Amino acid sequence: MAFLWESGATSLLFIDSGTEHTWQDQPVLTSENELPQILAPLVKLVEAATDGS
Repeated sequence: MAFLWESGATSLLFIDSGTEHTWQDQPVLTSENELPQILAPLVKLVEAATDGS
């Protein structure tokens, strides 16, 4: 899950239901250009979960 607020606050949560691995972060965006960088760890976790890694 990813929540983004107009203030720049974010809440990122990943739960792998197979392994029960949980990852959470609450970074703050200072510009729109930071969004891909902030989402990168979440995307990697999703990719690893679908690859079975």
